[in-house]
Amino acid sequence: MKLITIKEAIDFVKKDVKPIGIEKVLISDAYGRVLAENLKSGSDHPEVDVSAVDGYAVKAGDIADAAEKYYIKLVLADTIKAGIEPGTTLRHGGTVLVFTGAPVPEGTDAVVMREDIQIDGKNILFKKPIGSGKNIRFVGEDFRKDEIVVSKGTTIGAAEIGMAAEINRSYLFVYRIPVVSIIPTGDELLELGDTSPGRFAIRDSNSYTLIGLVKQAGAEFSVCRRLKDDPIATAETIKAELDRSDIVITTGGVSAGDYDFVKKVVPEIGVDVIFHGVLQKPGKPILFGKYKNNRYLFGLPGFPVSSTVGFLLYAYPLIRALAGFSGKELPRVKATLKEEFHRKKGKREELVRVKVDYNIENGFTVKPDTKKQGSGILTGMVGDTALMDVPIGVTDIKKGAEVIIILIKPISSFGQLS
Repeated sequence: MKLITIKEAIDFVKKDVKPIGIEKVLISDAYGRVLAENLKSGSDHPEVDVSAVDGYAVKAGDIADAAEKYYIKLVLADTIKAGIEPGTTLRHGGTVLVFTGAPVPEGTDAVVMREDIQIDGKNILFKKPIGSGKNIRFVGEDFRKDEIVVSKGTTIGAAEIGMAAEINRSYLFVYRIPVVSIIPTGDELLELGDTSPGRFAIRDSNSYTLIGLVKQAGAEFSVCRRLKDDPIATAETIKAELDRSDIVITTGGVSAGDYDFVKKVVPEIGVDVIFHGVLQKPGKPILFGKYKNNRYLFGLPGFPVSSTVGFLLYAYPLIRALAGFSGKELPRVKATLKEEFHRKKGKREELVRVKVDYNIENGFTVKPDTKKQGSGILTGMVGDTALMDVPIGVTDIKKGAEVIIILIKPISSFGQLS
């Protein structure tokens, strides 16, 4: 097993990766997807000058001399609601009641808010002047005809959906999201609710952790097929899932044991193994390969933390790239170490589980849980946890030192940002 660095492994995974395709979806189904086209407007918006408030449209010059003790009196000539074409051309000495979004009539150049006037029968009393253009949204103020209002590659949120509706688009072209199959392997695995083998079996938590991670990455979970330690069934199942899914993720079967069949059978079914073994802790025996028609295989170790870390480092950015996201890898940020860190050996790059605090004044601060670093200790990943990246060759880090952490949850979930 030739070991490579984490950076080399990530570069191999990302090499020549492009979005896997484009599909058409209703705008109501487009939230969180990546836009695969530029959205262009078909007209100016607004198409006519409209009022920004409920008020009275005037010629600004008609009330230029208005003051608190010297009201200007104008005659109410008409009332215009939003969506109604104005039938009035305003002359000097008149005003028109307009509502928010209503077109302002020809001959007016400002709108006085209702709370700034007094009503005297059919006369409107103005007690202060107003500047020309005040409280009017002019033609094209939001966007112009043929303007790109949302760019290709944008992750679609609520505002982007609203903009699509604004330009009369009921559907959008978006990048297709990858379909992922999960295959946990091993005779020892115990399904939820099953207690038959008793305390010597291992509960299959990996499948459910990976389903959550697949969803977090923005992919579609397809199927979970548990396999016994059988080389023929392992080969047939992996091949079948590669033929129908974009990514297949196995757990277990990639180390040096007699029953680790995944690493043995994948070359036989046509998988080009790009790497097998990374200078990292945990998760050293991870395997990555490519299959025909741009399909991918990750062979993750069986320990829960090893498989989780392997997914976050490699499968996560691949899924994001295939789905067209611009931000592919999990964010790496600077943090301050709360207490001294020590490890015996520095031969591998280590992803140390740390508990995270955040506040605006001090930023991120982290504390390693030295008793929760084993590859099989899933409790070390629970809560406000991140991965502290300890480079090869580093064995000691002093309290107060600046370190790099990989955020495995949204920033908003930490400390004062929550």
